[in-house]
Parts: sequence; C-alpha cells; structure tokens
Amino acid sequence: MRNFSFVLWMLGWPYLWHISDFAFKKKDTGVWGFIIIAFLFLVPWIWVGEMIYEAPNPKQLELEEEETAILS
Repeated sequence: MRNFSFVLWMLGWPYLWHISDFAFKKKDTGVWGFIIIAFLFLVPWIWVGEMIYEAPNPKQLELEEEETAILS
C-alpha cells in the first residue's frame, strides 16, 4: 500500500503544480488550497502511519523467541 501511495504522490506532483498555479492566479484558494494541503501533508502522514504499523513489535518478537525456545 505504501508503494502505491508513493507512486500516486509522485505522479500527482505535475497536477498539483498546475492546480496551485491556477488557484493562486485566480485568488480563490478555498477548495484548491484544501486539496493542495491535503496532498502535501496527509499523504506523507499516511506513509508514516504505515511504517509505524508495519514495524515489528519488540514484545511480540520476544514472545515468538520464547515459543520457539520452548518448542525446540
């Protein structure tokens, strides 16, 4: 999922640039400003959340090591 969101973010940069140029020339940054902020800040936070979620839990690793020691 992280790879997909990264590719989506990278492919979206030219569109983001065009939208921001259009929005700031029109001086109407309501909806477009929200889109830009969401795109710039929420997508990287999704990556951080996925990295935290996918990180190994040290207590779980200890339990698995104890289980394998008991079984062997």
